[in-house]
Amino acid sequence: KRYERSTVQDRKVGVPKKEEKPIMGLKSDKNFVVSNVVENTLAVPKKRSENTVNIPTTDKFGKVPAYVTQRKNELQSQKNMESEYHANSAAAAEKFQEITGSELKNLRDSLQARWDQVNREFGTMGFQVETESKKRRHEQLDLELRTIEAGLDKLGRARVFVYDEQK
Repeated sequence: KRYERSTVQDRKVGVPKKEEKPIMGLKSDKNFVVSNVVENTLAVPKKRSENTVNIPTTDKFGKVPAYVTQRKNELQSQKNMESEYHANSAAAAEKFQEITGSELKNLRDSLQARWDQVNREFGTMGFQVETESKKRRHEQLDLELRTIEAGLDKLGRARVFVYDEQK
């Protein structure tokens, strides 16, 4: 069955044609603010719907939601982890000892002497390495030089701490 519009009056006013000129200078004497106030004061209040839920009678009323207890448990476990971490870090901090100035100077001097010795040996090898054993020795000396330089950098700081496993 086809739908037919009941009346012609239900239609909106059509869009004006291109040739039609707009009405110029059309003014209204209506005071919209006053008319809006009068209209709203005389309006009949809306009726509330009867199918509102009475919250205190539901079975979930007064109970803590599941997401709140879950979040509470997450926060508690996070707090426990932080306290364990602080306890472990405090215990580990007790195992560190600061090296005295004289010990630090002796370590630096001995490392520098070792670096000088390895560097002298590395420098006498030359640039061209023919055999496999010389190549391995060259790489070994290069690695040892880099390791000693890293140690010297660490000992170059103002305060140096050493980890003591026996404590």
